[in-house]
Amino acid sequence: MSKLSEKDNDNFVASLMAAVIKNNTKDFNSKYLSDEQAEEIIHIIRNSIYTVLVNMRKKPLETFEYFRKFVPEEWEDCKLLKI
Repeated sequence: MSKLSEKDNDNFVASLMAAVIKNNTKDFNSKYLSDEQAEEIIHIIRNSIYTVLVNMRKKPLETFEYFRKFVPEEWEDCKLLKI
């Protein structure tokens, strides 16, 4: 595999993360969302991940301080899912 540019790498990582999210939410999506809604939301998720990745690389402290206010204190710790 050839070396990716920063932009291509960020895009690939965001797409990879979005693919994992899509895979882990497919049962929920098929139950509650139309195919069009599921596709729209995965594009929003992928672009959101990309936004954080790019900004964390360019301005890590500012990005962390900005986005951390969106994480609710009552959220439980993350857990590893089976892949």
